[in-house]
Amino acid sequence: MLLISHRGATSHGPENSWSAFEEAIRIGCHRIELDLHLTLDHEIVVIHDENLDRTTNYKGKVSDLHSKDLEKIQLKNGERIPLFKEVVEKLLPRIEINAEIKDKGEKLAELAGNILKHSPHQNKMIFSSFYKKPLQFLRNHFPNIQRAVLWGPDTLTIHPFYFFFPLKFLKHCESNTFHPQVEWTHSILMKSMKKSGCQVIPWVPMTGENQNPHKLWIKMIKLGIHGLCTNKPAEFKLFLEKNVSQ
Repeated sequence: MLLISHRGATSHGPENSWSAFEEAIRIGCHRIELDLHLTLDHEIVVIHDENLDRTTNYKGKVSDLHSKDLEKIQLKNGERIPLFKEVVEKLLPRIEINAEIKDKGEKLAELAGNILKHSPHQNKMIFSSFYKKPLQFLRNHFPNIQRAVLWGPDTLTIHPFYFFFPLKFLKHCESNTFHPQVEWTHSILMKSMKKSGCQVIPWVPMTGENQNPHKLWIKMIKLGIHGLCTNKPAEFKLFLEKNVSQ
């Protein structure tokens, strides 16, 4: 089972920070999940929100900034915001990366693909998105790069058709990797995905394991998931070692 840290190991550093990423590697995670946004001058930064207010010492939108403005912006622990090109250079040789494309258009996908195509480790990167356009762009222009479909309640507002027919979404993006929100992962969904040969790796919202995570983990293991994008990677690793035969 793949052990994936959601935005890094956030018990040891802010989400999407170098310290959280380094801790995920130290723990022994198989993969780090992180998020991508685009600045005004087309620099790809690693941050979850479009707005900087929640996670940095600055108020404003990523898309309103030039890359030179990032030098004066710090995360809550004083670290600077990681750039995607740095992640590819420094982290990808050491661990697999799942980068979520937060933009619904094609530009971010194009620029990210161009950065990754020069890496000798591109087979260790997987791009995921709730949106059809970036995944289809990657399929058409970077067919060797792995792609995953994100799915959950947000899908209902973005692509109502794909919410009810996620296999169609996978087919249209030519992907066989499915990342559903954990609360919406159930036996009927798993049965249809497995029948189609899909790899299913649910993701847990940031507060989704605050209460009784063991109950959630047991449910997911019984469903036969292929991995979990968790906010408690160290604890989940220990849980697997004690409860699941390797």
